[in-house]
Amino acid sequence: MRAERIKNIVLVEDFVGSGDRIKGFWKHMVSKSIKSWASFGWTKIWLICYARLEKGFAAVSRVVPITKERMISVLPSQDKQLTLTPAMNAVAETYGRRVRGKFWAGYSGGGSTLIFQHGCPNNTPVILWANGGGFRAIFPGKGIPPGLQGYFGSLNSIATAEVLWTFRQYKLALSLLEDARLSKASAIQFRLLVALGLASSYGHWDDNKLSAQLMIPAHDVVVLRLQAYDLGAVNKQDHRLTPFATDLLSKLRTPRFAASNAKQHLLATVEELYYPIACGGVARL
Repeated sequence: MRAERIKNIVLVEDFVGSGDRIKGFWKHMVSKSIKSWASFGWTKIWLICYARLEKGFAAVSRVVPITKERMISVLPSQDKQLTLTPAMNAVAETYGRRVRGKFWAGYSGGGSTLIFQHGCPNNTPVILWANGGGFRAIFPGKGIPPGLQGYFGSLNSIATAEVLWTFRQYKLALSLLEDARLSKASAIQFRLLVALGLASSYGHWDDNKLSAQLMIPAHDVVVLRLQAYDLGAVNKQDHRLTPFATDLLSKLRTPRFAASNAKQHLLATVEELYYPIACGGVARL
């Protein structure tokens, strides 16, 4: 960054509710050099998100050297879609107090109504994502059950593969994205491949870890595990990946489109632009 004289850094979020996630990232993950450059005004910090609460932006601006003009969201903080109506608020509080008491409105008292295909934010009322007091949430554990994925549209293969990218499974993530456009794999088959790729990162299948990483309820992870058993991809005794699964993942990580370099370059699709040419020292092709 110093050599290239980077003048702008863009932070990207889906939803800024309390602002805690951005503040934590800035405090623990950003180097002192970058903080110094930003403080002196040599480098500008931008925040781009889909939606935000005003108090979240205010909290971020107290920690990150950023002006309101450089905090941009698709939905403005005053958008009526982000807040509960009086009737909705009454229901959320009545039942939410049975589950989490005074924290019924969600993390930091957010009371937001925004749900994403990749997960339910904890800034929403607890009755949406927490079980308790004889109440069963529609998005248990803040995950989106596969049965409800259809209401958001088709499976977001890019977002699912991004989980693999986060765990440095770069080649597998890119391979699955390519296959998602060329094959007719079902949503559950695609998610199973992602789960196997994640399990390979720590050597065995772990329901709790996979539930958190895939952001789906634990019951649905169990369904995936049973399918893995049937396919002979996971050992029932120690939950380790079988040689078949290891070989399958190895083949998926092997580039099968090397010849494309010789073809005429066409305008990239949105999917192709989603990931950089190289990341973590791993090139796309």
